[in-house]
Amino acid sequence: MLSLELDLSVIQTKEELMEWLRKSFDFPSYFGGNWDAVEECLYDSCAEDTEILLMNEDDLSDELETELPRLERILKNFNNAGELSIALVHEED
Repeated sequence: MLSLELDLSVIQTKEELMEWLRKSFDFPSYFGGNWDAVEECLYDSCAEDTEILLMNEDDLSDELETELPRLERILKNFNNAGELSIALVHEED
């Protein structure tokens, strides 16, 4: 299982989140940096079960507060569609 850490004290904007996703999942060069592209590239790039640990959620920016639910929906669809899973895990205090 691949384990990734998404540090919300560092990632503050949608653009930063898209770049983190691109690097973390090794998306192809044609990745468009939008939610449709995330969904498409996950199906093409994700090769193993993955856990994304959300770090420093207290530092979540207003912008990402509206964007993270979109990521959660995409991951739910991904998990329902195939054999692999990607889980968002909340950091324990």
